[in-house]
This record gives sequence, C-alpha cells and structure tokens, in this order.
Amino acid sequence: GANGEPASSGTGVPMTEITEVECEPPALLKKAPELLAAGKITSVLVDIDAALKAAENYGDLPGSHWPALLVLQAHSLLAIGKDAEAETIAAAMKKTRNPALVRDSQGVRAVIAARKGDHLTAESLIVDLKYDTAQPSAMAAAAVARGLGLLEKKRFEEALKAFLELPVFLPDETAFRG
Repeated sequence: GANGEPASSGTGVPMTEITEVECEPPALLKKAPELLAAGKITSVLVDIDAALKAAENYGDLPGSHWPALLVLQAHSLLAIGKDAEAETIAAAMKKTRNPALVRDSQGVRAVIAARKGDHLTAESLIVDLKYDTAQPSAMAAAAVARGLGLLEKKRFEEALKAFLELPVFLPDETAFRG
C-alpha cells in the first residue's frame, strides 16, 4: 500500500513475476540449535512440519525461509538415523532452482551414501562442494561423509581432520543459520 502496509488487489500475481518475498523468520530457526544441542530432535521435527506448511507457498523464492527449514528437517532426520526420510527431503531439495539448496542436498545424500558404505558415491557428491560457495550445513555434511569414508579405510588421523572441518567448530558459523 501507499504507506508500506500489505495490500491486496484481489488478483493473483504469477510466481515468475515475484522477485522477493518478505517473511518473518520462524522462531524455530533461532531456537533449533539450542533444542538440537539438548537432544530434543523430535520436538524440532514436529515444529518443522508446522513451519514448513506455513512457508511452502513461497518455496525457494528469495526471502522465503522454506529452504532453511528443509535443510534443518533433513539434518534433523539424519541425526536420528531416519536416512530414508532424509533422502526424500534431499530429493525435493535437489529439484529446486536454488543452488544453495541443491548443494545442501548433495551433502545430505553424501552422508546417507557413506553410512551405507558407498563411499565412491559419497565422494562424487561432495567433490565439487567448495567452502566459498556452500552453506555451513552442506560443508558439515561433506565433512561427515568424508570422515566416514576415511574411517572405513582406517585412515584415522585424516578422518579426525575431516570431522574437525565441521563448521560448527568455528566460532562464527552454525550449520543451522536462518
């Protein structure tokens, strides 16, 4: 509206014409790291479902929090060993036009492959993830997948170094930044 308040014309706007949406960040994105650290993953997953329903209409439009919520959901599912469900989320992430979300999908799928012992697939998924372009969540997943592969090869010192690359150990980074 004229004073900056939301207004409606009564007609729809094609999604292709929307350049950005302004959405209030879900409180979950701020409180999730604390809840996850306290082991309340199931609580986070319940809250994610509600937040995703509210954000899904905006999809991966700039300004939408849907991508961050999908990443949080996928990593939370990985944390409790629900790899099949995490893989379903990763497949949806891969199909988007959002490059950051596609990279996060690669990280999630790499962890799943590494847990299954398919380290060649895991490595092929993370080989092109770069620290300067990937989100901390994608880099964290890549570090875990790389570390699992090195453990399998009994290269313990290199595996430790891979696990220590997790962005969560850096003071200015968090894998679940909103």
